[in-house]
Amino acid sequence: RMTLEEKIAQMGEASCDGLKEENLAKTTSFSFEKFKNGIGAVDGFTLDVKQYAAAVNQIQNYLVNETRLGIPAIFLTESLHGLVQDGATIYPQSIAMASSWNTDLIWEIACQIRREVRAIGVSQVLSPDLDLARELRWGRIEETYGEDPYLASRIGVAMIRGLQEGKEPDGTLLIANAKPFLTYSAPRGGLNLASTPGGWFDIYNTYLPPFKAAIQEANVLSVMTAYNSYDGEALNANPAIYTELLRNRLGFKGYVYSDWGAVHQLQSLHKVAETRADAAVLAIEAGIDLEAPSPWAYSTLDSLVRIGRVEMATIDQAVSRILYVKIISGLFEHPFVDEDQIEKNIHLPGHIALSKKMADESIVLLKNEGQLLPLNTSTLKSIALIGPNADQVQFGDYTWSRSNKDGITVKEGIELVAGDDVTIHYAKGCDLVSMDDSGIPDAVK
Repeated sequence: RMTLEEKIAQMGEASCDGLKEENLAKTTSFSFEKFKNGIGAVDGFTLDVKQYAAAVNQIQNYLVNETRLGIPAIFLTESLHGLVQDGATIYPQSIAMASSWNTDLIWEIACQIRREVRAIGVSQVLSPDLDLARELRWGRIEETYGEDPYLASRIGVAMIRGLQEGKEPDGTLLIANAKPFLTYSAPRGGLNLASTPGGWFDIYNTYLPPFKAAIQEANVLSVMTAYNSYDGEALNANPAIYTELLRNRLGFKGYVYSDWGAVHQLQSLHKVAETRADAAVLAIEAGIDLEAPSPWAYSTLDSLVRIGRVEMATIDQAVSRILYVKIISGLFEHPFVDEDQIEKNIHLPGHIALSKKMADESIVLLKNEGQLLPLNTSTLKSIALIGPNADQVQFGDYTWSRSNKDGITVKEGIELVAGDDVTIHYAKGCDLVSMDDSGIPDAVK
């Protein structure tokens, strides 16, 4: 029943920002011309919770009731440790949750995250991150569950089950996205996007177990590609990874989602594709079903099929996987969201309390020389507090706020506990993101 154009439309993603009639952050007035053939997925990262829900209903209403086939879109968001839209509950970062070794608590958190994201109409979350922290110079360690394959697999299964199923069946599955598949976290020199050295022994014994568990135990519905090359070969052009290993050996039935711009990088970074058409051929034949964040390369699939460079069967296979996930997740039966229920499900006292409990359990004491801790305020006269993070909240990488008004800094916390009897000497020392070291002398003093 589907035309070639309708099939290709399912293999792409669009942003709410790109659909706005005016270039205003607050507007949710959309132009739907781009959606006349449908769309695979939609993201709305710049919208707050109410704007996101309103966008879901507007766009889904058009797709379901105004397009020929009536296929709803998968609405995406980030949620590595909580919904990223404004006002949602922020939980401890992934590496902190892993430090708790408490899979029951992680499952509870995942169920709460599911409740919050479903309340605004999200149908897929881009989490969890199952890659392993094996190169500590790499700048994204905090997104992982640490370096151990077994621990990451147990946490991953708990997180996916909580996200996808929740505590009580409601006729829907929230689509979890195991990412990034595979070997992204150990680049040469710790440089993000650099090639990861290794062989198949390392893949099977180190990097694969968390993803194997996610697929075979938790039935994860989506997998994200990795930006890097492995052993010198660009992953997004490698059918040995996304077809032979992922599907034929692990039995993955869901759809493969490209990391943002990963297909484009086949030309811009890896230099294995001369044109966007070349990149499209490499990616689709490798087994990548949907290109994100927009169909930069996949927009050429129409002509590639017509001239015979890509078989129609290859298109059909990718589209069938995307539609399978839309069907099994209940998206066709439940494309809309009740906007009146948002405040009843987001940032609830129980969610805040569970986040605090996880924060408590995630604390790791590496050294306590001379039983220095806990500090005894009755014997202390002064405390030196040094560093740029001391007076700046750090909620984690994927959060909607970095403002001190939304939390308590280390400095504020110590001042609250110490009271007036202890003098706090604070020095910023250096800047977080620049080379400014003008505060070092004050810190030393």
